[in-house]
Amino acid sequence: MSASRITAAKWPPVTSSELWSRATADRYDAEETEMSSAAVLEPTLAFLAELAEGSRTLEFAIGTGRVGVPLRERGVQVAGIELSEQHLGFDTFDLVEQVLVSHHFTRDGDDGRYRQGTSRHRYAWPAELDLMARIAGLELERRVADWDGAPFTEDSTEHISVWRKPH
Repeated sequence: MSASRITAAKWPPVTSSELWSRATADRYDAEETEMSSAAVLEPTLAFLAELAEGSRTLEFAIGTGRVGVPLRERGVQVAGIELSEQHLGFDTFDLVEQVLVSHHFTRDGDDGRYRQGTSRHRYAWPAELDLMARIAGLELERRVADWDGAPFTEDSTEHISVWRKPH
């Protein structure tokens, strides 16, 4: 007696632009979403502008510029890296290879079917980011745990880090 094997359907690879569509970008930046509200965005922008101290900055996952554009309007020079071409509000972008699987479902036509896609991400530890910054000629100036500037500790689950090019 042979055991039958159930195999998952083979789906074609999904590109980053299919995962992060124009509609997703529009929803992401919709003014009515909490993260785009003035109550969230204004303190974030004020904090980032203070951290930048007028220096050039790099925003990872800059998206459509929800943070980067108003930060630039405050006089901060902003460059960004973004995975999805659909989210970009700028002319160029840089793809970053990561390792962690994230599952996404995309409507496949008008018949109600969906296509499952996965994207691989790898989150970098602060020490890895510090090494990459050091290799790029930057020095860590400040690291805090959150947008309120709380101290970064071994128990912190997030961080905001500032690296600068030495004078």
